Amino acid sequence: MKKAIRNIAAVFAVLLLCLVFSGCSDNHKSSIYISEVMSSNTSVFADEKGEYSDWIELHNPTDKDVDLSDWSLTDNGMNARKFVFPSMTVKSGEYLVLFADGNEKIDTENGVIHLPFSISSKNGEGIRLYDSRTNLVCLLSVPILEENVSYGIDENGNETRTITGTIPFNS
Repeated sequence: MKKAIRNIAAVFAVLLLCLVFSGCSDNHKSSIYISEVMSSNTSVFADEKGEYSDWIELHNPTDKDVDLSDWSLTDNGMNARKFVFPSMTVKSGEYLVLFADGNEKIDTENGVIHLPFSISSKNGEGIRLYDSRTNLVCLLSVPILEENVSYGIDENGNETRTITGTIPFNS
């Protein structure tokens, strides 16, 4: 019985930490952040081969270019360096779309990046963006999503899932 209570308390603590530490909406105007995610893309936005996969969109709302060299992105809080960005810059006001299909491929010349992980549409999960010193910049807790429904942060910093069947902003 005590073990069950400890397990419940641990789960509650993790959930509370996720709620408190979901940092994307708090700093969405002062740093690059995860602006939109689609975890079950079957017909909305195709990659360079015409295939539909999960995608993550980053946005730089600041008035300065952001060098993503050695920054990282992950779907696993225990592995902050699951995907490490190559030498590349997101200019002021621009967006960057990353395909999360589990097949890592980096083609910065053509602006195409495929991540070594996909996003769970059945369970939801946290997507984390870290700077080059592995400081957490943004944690977006993605809920369970229906097919072709994206989830993101609007211009006011509010998390929303009303972005249905839209393509990423920069496409």
